[in-house]
Amino acid sequence: VTRMSTPPRRGALLKIACAAVVSGSLALFNLSVSAPSLAAPSQSQLANAKARLTQLEADFELAVEHYDAVHQRLTQIRSQMAKTEVVVAHIRKRIHSRVGTAVALARELYMSGQGDALEAVLSSTNLSEIESRLHYLQSSEQRQAQVFERLAVDRQTLNQKLSDLADARTKAAADQKQLAQLKASIQTKVASQKGTIERLNREIAAAAARRARAEKLAQARAARAAALAAQQAAPAPAPSPSSGDTGPVPPPSSRAQVAVRAALSQVGKPYQWGGAGPNSYDCSGLTMWAWAHAGVYLPHSAAMQYSVTRHVSSSALQPGDLLFFGSPIHHVAMYVGGGRMVEAPYTGAFVRVVPASRSDFVGAGRPGV
Repeated sequence: VTRMSTPPRRGALLKIACAAVVSGSLALFNLSVSAPSLAAPSQSQLANAKARLTQLEADFELAVEHYDAVHQRLTQIRSQMAKTEVVVAHIRKRIHSRVGTAVALARELYMSGQGDALEAVLSSTNLSEIESRLHYLQSSEQRQAQVFERLAVDRQTLNQKLSDLADARTKAAADQKQLAQLKASIQTKVASQKGTIERLNREIAAAAARRARAEKLAQARAARAAALAAQQAAPAPAPSPSSGDTGPVPPPSSRAQVAVRAALSQVGKPYQWGGAGPNSYDCSGLTMWAWAHAGVYLPHSAAMQYSVTRHVSSSALQPGDLLFFGSPIHHVAMYVGGGRMVEAPYTGAFVRVVPASRSDFVGAGRPGV
């Protein structure tokens, strides 16, 4: 008789069921943990995100650069208008004085008639006295003529200055109107692009954080492997310089040192288009503010700053030099040494120090020389 096996007890069945449930739960847990990695953006998606962010930044910077250029031009026009108004006031005062002199001369000439020369001859006692009196009358007439001539020149100059002033007022009004239009356009860009820029930055930052964690894990594994094989491993080669390091940096001038310290002291302050400190900045506003602390005054425009600085090669950079980007130029930053630069980047960001490398670099300029 074959003996049948004993059926499993109830407790054993419960253990088997629980094990199955736990196993299934762990499988679900593992799926849920790995889910984010499945949703992580690919390298091509990150590249597209970075390209889109660069495009949005450039679009915004071009609009701000245009605004800064018009604002700088308006400032110069207003400054020239103020100088012209001073000149006009001075000419008017001079004309008022000369008109009084001219009126007095005209009255004297009218009262004296044309007999002065004859009277001088008849009342003289000798030839020498006649010559002396005639010479005096001639020189007096020349001085009288000069009064009227200078008065005419002053009136002509005044009319020209008033015409210049009228032209300047027309240009100022046109620039003021253009500034209002540019301001509205920039505000629209800020409203429409801010959300997109923030989202792209979050995606790029998240990818960078994941990459940093992966690198840290890889380094830890490598360190453990190296520790296990320490006796057999060859000496590690000296680390190569980082890609951002440009080698020894020549000593900057004392004014450049002041400008660099000023710019670095603003790190963390918000970007604000049209801003020139001390609480917020746009790109050219930061470099203008920093170099002003060193006694060098730059226009509030990246393109204008490029035009007024001495151009230097990228191999001869010194701290304090300005780096220009974009075609047309629409961004400027300050080189601070060690392959890094300080910049006010774009709306929603803050003054920061980053590697001095951008694909749209066009040149460098050195202020104050």
